[in-house]
Amino acid sequence: MPVWHEALKAARKRDDFVMIGITQEQHPDRCRLYAQWQGIDWPILWDPFNLTDSYAVPIFLGVDEIGFVREQFHARKGQEAFAAFLDTMYPANQVPPAGVPPTLQAQTKEAAQGRGSALARMLWGGHEVYDEAIEAFTARAVEGDATARDSFELGVALRLRYDSLAFRPADFQDSLASWTQALTMQPRQYIWRRRIQQWGPVLDKPYPFYGWVAEARKAIEDRGEKLHPVAVGLTSSELARKSNEMPPVGVRGVNPDPEGKIEADPGALVHIESAAALHTGIAGGRARIPAGTARIHVALRPDVKRDVHYSNEAGPVQVWVEVPEEWRIDRNLFTVAGPPNTESSSDVRRFDFEVVPPLGPPPVGVKLKAFALYYVCDGEDGLCVYRRQDFEIPIPLPALGGPPDTDEGR
Repeated sequence: MPVWHEALKAARKRDDFVMIGITQEQHPDRCRLYAQWQGIDWPILWDPFNLTDSYAVPIFLGVDEIGFVREQFHARKGQEAFAAFLDTMYPANQVPPAGVPPTLQAQTKEAAQGRGSALARMLWGGHEVYDEAIEAFTARAVEGDATARDSFELGVALRLRYDSLAFRPADFQDSLASWTQALTMQPRQYIWRRRIQQWGPVLDKPYPFYGWVAEARKAIEDRGEKLHPVAVGLTSSELARKSNEMPPVGVRGVNPDPEGKIEADPGALVHIESAAALHTGIAGGRARIPAGTARIHVALRPDVKRDVHYSNEAGPVQVWVEVPEEWRIDRNLFTVAGPPNTESSSDVRRFDFEVVPPLGPPPVGVKLKAFALYYVCDGEDGLCVYRRQDFEIPIPLPALGGPPDTDEGR
């Protein structure tokens, strides 16, 4: 993006040229921050559903004055061809050759209308209509003629709802499952693969997805500008760099409640959810590490309807995770603190970690055992207590297989 931003400064002064970007981000706020950092001032459209059917980014497309996509240009070597494109006038009746990307997926009129309505609800309708839209995406994804794209779009919609006020605890895991199903059907679709890898294990990362954010924030603040906020908080997985080092075998740390003496909270005060982002190699059947390798994401939500809040002065949340023998885990005792300089808060506590099972048959139906310890208060004048909650972390593996990967949609 910065390369073409600089190279096309002169072209942008022309009356017959308009430059528009399209971002494939799940969260548009990250792209907005990047554009502010780099000084990108041309419009950028948000396409989380990948409606351009792009298999990888970046791509550079030339659209003529009639509205046809005429050419695709190489990011670093296509500037001369792009200059020639700008000086070409295309007759109104000259249809471009078949196969010039991108080509949107062909659908029946009825399917396109239903899908279009659901897309519009998700992108412009607000969280109040997310449930209706996701019902439509779900119905389409389970049809007998459902495509890989149907599963991918359902995953995007589920994650959008998860990040909204209409969230459901299972949305994150369900979105990952839908994306994995889509990738299983089209393993060469790298836009879809990146969506999983964003939250996946470091063994599967092509690069740190948002490692630039801290540098961008500092540079913008040094310029005296007001930062565009990152609305959906970054996980440590999204900041992590690729690593080929396997976590150690077994468990480490000291169990903070080995005999289970701390009084149990059955989930009435704090609700716990988890999601497992699998290594994407499982989708293409080419995983070089054990199936079931995953990044586990855990969230602890105080019951805001009861005005439950953490007593930060009493201490942070602790979570202990058990793993089967010979499994690898980067650590198994986690301390999750609240906002600094606050006596109490009702924030959602999140953390993530890696697990790698041993080589051998896929660990179907595995559930890691865990428990959380927290100080919470029930209501403004309610009793503050120290509680333990036992929970399980499922690692769901997809049904492998599916139709062979094709170039459809390229």
